[in-house]
Amino acid sequence: MSVARQTIAALPFLPTTYNGLPVGSPNRSGQGSSPIAATDLSGYNKNFSLDLQTTLNLVYSVPWVKGLDIKANGAWDHGYGYSKILSTPYYIMLATLPSASAPGLSYSKSMDVRNVSYNELGEGTSRYTNMTGNLGLYYNHTFGDHYFDVTLVGEMRDNRSNNLAAYGKNLPFVELAELDFAEKADNPISGMSYHSRTAGYVGRISYDYAKKYFVELSGRYDASYNFNGMNGSRWGFFPAASLGWRMSQEPWLKDIKWLDNLKLRASFGETGDDSVAPYKFLNLYSSTSPLYFNGNRYTTLYASSVANPYLTWERVRAYNVGFDATMFQEMLGIEFDVFYNYNYDILQSMGGNVPGSVGSYYKDVENYSKRDTKGFEIKLSHRNVLGSGSNAFKYSVELNLSHAYTRWLKYPDSPNEPDYQRLTGHQTGEMLGWIADGLYRSEEEIDNSPWPFGQRPRVGDIKYKDINGDGVC
Repeated sequence: MSVARQTIAALPFLPTTYNGLPVGSPNRSGQGSSPIAATDLSGYNKNFSLDLQTTLNLVYSVPWVKGLDIKANGAWDHGYGYSKILSTPYYIMLATLPSASAPGLSYSKSMDVRNVSYNELGEGTSRYTNMTGNLGLYYNHTFGDHYFDVTLVGEMRDNRSNNLAAYGKNLPFVELAELDFAEKADNPISGMSYHSRTAGYVGRISYDYAKKYFVELSGRYDASYNFNGMNGSRWGFFPAASLGWRMSQEPWLKDIKWLDNLKLRASFGETGDDSVAPYKFLNLYSSTSPLYFNGNRYTTLYASSVANPYLTWERVRAYNVGFDATMFQEMLGIEFDVFYNYNYDILQSMGGNVPGSVGSYYKDVENYSKRDTKGFEIKLSHRNVLGSGSNAFKYSVELNLSHAYTRWLKYPDSPNEPDYQRLTGHQTGEMLGWIADGLYRSEEEIDNSPWPFGQRPRVGDIKYKDINGDGVC
């Protein structure tokens, strides 16, 4: 229990010490909370860290091509950490509060809340190295009423880290807290390493004519280390496109004085998600509780994950149509959007649709589920200025209203579940329960109605609907 939680649980009317030992306030578990003892007697936690962060940005403007820049950005971060934790047990005098049979306070000697009778020492170190970099071409230029903006970028990320630690117990002298003098702990060492890498290419072309017609095309081509070893699905392409028409710039609308801006727009885009553990193309093993034979300790492994080499990116297709309008010198603004999102190839944890006779030998993750979301959003805004000069008062007000409905189109429901308990075809987050149908008004009505909870209700209790007509709520 942390010092903060022990402080909250401590009773303010108890003495600090009793018979030379700190006093502990009893908690619900029968343990004693003593924040002063936890601060002064429980040991220490010493930490040291050193972090180095570097960045490099280069820009070259190509002299013979107006508007063309070549940019390179890079970052290299390195960090090191060290920690030493000493945990020492201590005794407290646990207070027992007055009761009808024992009217006064009483105290009994007890271990601290950790309930460990020996000291423990742990030392560990960790380090990390993160590298990111991108190289891109950026071009923008105006040819009369035609404006072009082109971007091509390649990028990469590489993250590495590792840590190790050692543990001991029963130090003869806590003043000389060194692992050399400690006994081997039950789990004396730990350590692990981590390495992730992603790469991708991004392209975007934007064009507008006379600030009236707008077109933008873009795409990403990304690779994730999570799909390393898969059958050709490590890379994913995610396109996007948008169109815009500023109608207020048309000659037949320019004479409408109260209309400041009116723009119609539509867009389509696809994004990807790689939220799955790496190495899913392999049969994985996990460690479990050790076993002992003839006094020797052995690490045990079990098959925890069946290989699935066909995993790929989870995808979302997003469609949007809307308009923006401002009127009366921007005193009134309206934004309206209608959207539809289709989420497919969802990286779904499996098992619910697998019969128990299969055991646990099945692919635990698959690109299986589908869901969609549709809705609208509207925003009304008002802004104005009262007064002038230094006495001007500016204010703005916005009102937002949105509605969205998300449903499961495909989900690994158990084949034995009744329809009303299945998620497929139902709204996400949908609540299951009885539907009230008024109150029972007579004993005759109770006799002719299904009973909830398996027992006879009484007049005035809530009556529930029998959805499937089987006579049972």
